[in-house]
Amino acid sequence: ELVKDLYIDAHTSSSPPLDLPPGLDTLVENLVPGEGRLTIRAAAGLGEVLDTPIAVITAGDDVILAVADPVWRIVGAKLARFGLPASYGDEPKFLLVVGSDARPGENPLRARADSLHIVAMTPSSGTGAIVGIPRDSYVTTPDGLTDKLTSVLSRRDVDMLLATTRELTSLPVDGYVLTGFQGFTSLVNSFGGFVFDVPFAMADKASRAFFQPGEQMFDGAAALAFSRNRHLRGGDFTRSFDQGLVMLAGLRAVRLLGVRRLPALLELLTGHTATDLDATTLLTMGAAVYELGQVPNVVVDGIPDTVNGSSIVRLTDDAVATFEDLADGTLDSP
Repeated sequence: ELVKDLYIDAHTSSSPPLDLPPGLDTLVENLVPGEGRLTIRAAAGLGEVLDTPIAVITAGDDVILAVADPVWRIVGAKLARFGLPASYGDEPKFLLVVGSDARPGENPLRARADSLHIVAMTPSSGTGAIVGIPRDSYVTTPDGLTDKLTSVLSRRDVDMLLATTRELTSLPVDGYVLTGFQGFTSLVNSFGGFVFDVPFAMADKASRAFFQPGEQMFDGAAALAFSRNRHLRGGDFTRSFDQGLVMLAGLRAVRLLGVRRLPALLELLTGHTATDLDATTLLTMGAAVYELGQVPNVVVDGIPDTVNGSSIVRLTDDAVATFEDLADGTLDSP
């Protein structure tokens, strides 16, 4: 009934205005009403995320997002048949993706942050970016702790890690998704793995990364091994870049499954990760992934240094410039 009313509201002026999210309501209001018969054939993908029912309805190239909290309501849409761009809530969207070094049986929320990336998305323009932050970046938290960014998770908590990232980058990061070794490998395996183009040969006993260059199928163990190899030219900077490559391969695999599978994919995601995002934000962020074109993958610049005998990274002015460039949800100079 919601979907029917949306199309009637968008196509004619004969129905009362719907209660639509900001942005989408403006797009619909600006449409010129039409006349005649409008036939819509739609299909829905349903799921439940964080105890909240969610739905993705597709009709041709149109996409409608809805949640029941507790009453069904539309939270975003792309009405391509009317020439409208995707309207999936506020944008640009910024997500902190954290991989902790928690081993099986350990609490991922109390370990160190092994990988840290900001994923930016602007679905209406189809742009986005992945920006890696070196885990040894030397930072001061809002509550006065000065340490490596990786240690903020273990010495404070994930909320302080998020607050520190917001302060460090001056970006309005919407929230986080975090997982450990077991969650990551289980998540990749649950998705069925993905095709990955290994850029160069590697043989590292510590991470168990033994790969020849070229395309190959990665399961969870292979993806974790590739992501953890730090014995590379460029060290942690190269590893952070490689982790971004794995994330891009995962995003491509998700897009190949089609947006109607999104509710089921979000069920898998939340089953293997921790997040502070609500169901609506997860749904709109997930849908934004399907709108992205070419996504640049970079790591911010830093200078290796030592403090009290411990290796750190001091972020440079170029790193600040990258964060400033990312403020609109994409990178003009990747």
